[in-house]
Amino acid sequence: MVAPGRVLPEISEMARLQGRRIRAAFVYSDLHGFTKLVATQPEARSFLLLDTFVEIATRLTKHYNGEVMDVAGDRVLSVFHRSLGDASDDPVHEAVTFALWLQGVFNKVICPAFGGSPGQLSLGIGIDYGLAIVGCVGIRNNRRIVFLGDPANDAAKLQDLAGAGETILSQEASRRHPKLLNNVGWNPKIELWKDQAIMRINQYIDDENPPRPR
Repeated sequence: MVAPGRVLPEISEMARLQGRRIRAAFVYSDLHGFTKLVATQPEARSFLLLDTFVEIATRLTKHYNGEVMDVAGDRVLSVFHRSLGDASDDPVHEAVTFALWLQGVFNKVICPAFGGSPGQLSLGIGIDYGLAIVGCVGIRNNRRIVFLGDPANDAAKLQDLAGAGETILSQEASRRHPKLLNNVGWNPKIELWKDQAIMRINQYIDDENPPRPR
């Protein structure tokens, strides 16, 4: 049974075979070069790097009113959603602000702190927006939230396309004109992917003035 949803549900609120349709921005963030870096340094340092990345990604997600829905190794899924009648920012605006801030923190703080050069350790991010079904799978104490539909799948695929330090927006996400791109010196490029125009954002133009969080 699938019903319209107003907010992201908790696992305790979801019955078996029950789903809800929501519109949300899906953001996949993944460390590039982490496996190779692990082979060159002590295990404890690798765990500290991963823990630092996940903690910062989680804190930034929450700061921009999103929720971390999954952590799989060095990949984090953040979801930004607004219930009906919520007049605050479009979730795509907050998803993009989160992503570009995470890129900035990673490049300026995390990567240098752990001895990763730009060519050795980097971050790739994919963002899509649209209608998806959120449901719950598993039994007893092993249940977890899952998402069905193109937005979550395409965000993951766009992340796979992302090069070092790139954030890629789907056509649906980019056509919502994320506000941060209008007032901060990013360098967006448009190209075709799966017959849609995606936007690659790969660097600061003014590297000394990164975006400021609210």
